[in-house]
Amino acid sequence: GGSTMAAEQQQIESLPPDVLQDVDQQVFKDAYCVTNSEAAFLLMQYMSVNKERHGPAWQPPAVVKKTKDYVDKFAQTRNEENMKRLREELANKGLKDFELALISNLMPETADEAMALIPTLKERFTEEQLTPVIDEMALLRDFQ
Repeated sequence: GGSTMAAEQQQIESLPPDVLQDVDQQVFKDAYCVTNSEAAFLLMQYMSVNKERHGPAWQPPAVVKKTKDYVDKFAQTRNEENMKRLREELANKGLKDFELALISNLMPETADEAMALIPTLKERFTEEQLTPVIDEMALLRDFQ
């Protein structure tokens, strides 16, 4: 809708001017936020498909390997079912796509911490509404 476009435009405009001049505004138009767990899963699939296609000697580009190492380190879960459930639960609670990715990646321990880290949550949720969300996230996380 129009208000989403305005909000996205506002987010893009809040980038520092020196960064903004180098950014093609259309890049963010259809952007999709993913969690570290989802990124790790997608990169694992990409690497697996390429190994099958090109043989076991195939190596991913360095940037792909480094990104995969990073998201593996910070992934909340490696369980595909939990990953899907976490996204569904958070989306059903009314979190926006970017909030869902942020709260999943930051894994705050309290509603207060979540609202401090993601200020847009304060505008739409109370601490009482967010607490069960935080509790549910903790249940779906792999214990490291």
